[in-house]
Amino acid sequence: MRKISELHYRSFLAGVIMDYLDYLDNLGFSTRGPASILRRIDGFLVERNIGCIQQCDSLFWIELLAQYQHHVKASTFQIWRSTFQKLCRYLMRQGWMTENPVALFPIPKPQPYRPYVFSNDELRRFFDYLHQQEAHFNTPTISFRFRSRYVLFHLLYACGLRVSEATRLSVEDYSAEQHTLFIQPSKFLKDRLIPIGSRVAANLEHLLELRKDLFGIPPEGPFFLNLPTRKPCNPNTVSYYFKSVMEHLGIYRPQSTYQGCTQGTPHLHELRRYVPFPTMSRSAMLTSCLLVRHKVI
Repeated sequence: MRKISELHYRSFLAGVIMDYLDYLDNLGFSTRGPASILRRIDGFLVERNIGCIQQCDSLFWIELLAQYQHHVKASTFQIWRSTFQKLCRYLMRQGWMTENPVALFPIPKPQPYRPYVFSNDELRRFFDYLHQQEAHFNTPTISFRFRSRYVLFHLLYACGLRVSEATRLSVEDYSAEQHTLFIQPSKFLKDRLIPIGSRVAANLEHLLELRKDLFGIPPEGPFFLNLPTRKPCNPNTVSYYFKSVMEHLGIYRPQSTYQGCTQGTPHLHELRRYVPFPTMSRSAMLTSCLLVRHKVI
């Protein structure tokens, strides 16, 4: 297991939690999420000075879950509850418990969420802004920086990539002959091979040629670099810049709740969503969305 030892469990269940995570790891499951969530149990045990399993009755688990129920999203709370319940099942199999107390805690109903969907006009304004910034600066480093940002954001939009997937892309992941990108394992530990359009391919190839001509960088290693350091782009930095441009263009709005439904904010992840066509049939809408993704910018 990687990075598990860094969590430093301190309660009397520290050993059995480590055994449980090792059990998950041997089954092929990811342990990063459970390891972080189970730290909350460990901290709660230390805070309450609980030193034996007999003190971890139903009331203990109700108090543990109740302190988070109204402070996190319902979907997040469901994940935590499920993780706690699976640990209790493991404790039952190991003879620590005779019944699962977490099963008695009710499952919260998820709050409706309406994501933000960009309009064609908003997307054009955003990409036009990047073009204008690129043309405005004569300094090669700054001009190249905006060209690189345009290619990166266009890639996210046209191919539906996550920002972490795009910033991890290397030249070796791109096939110029087949017009495909190999996406390294990311969320859910899955990799995939995706086709890309001619405009995306042209953008990537032009970016490689431009950085070779201007800075002598060979066509290898990461696609998206910070110059002059030549370090790979940081996903958090990319997201922060995107938000700042949204605010500059007057598109950004904070997340809000109206009539029990959470209205999403126009963050970077929303570039993966299709442009809506409410008056069309579903099949016509999907066909039009595929065309718009490559023609709107």
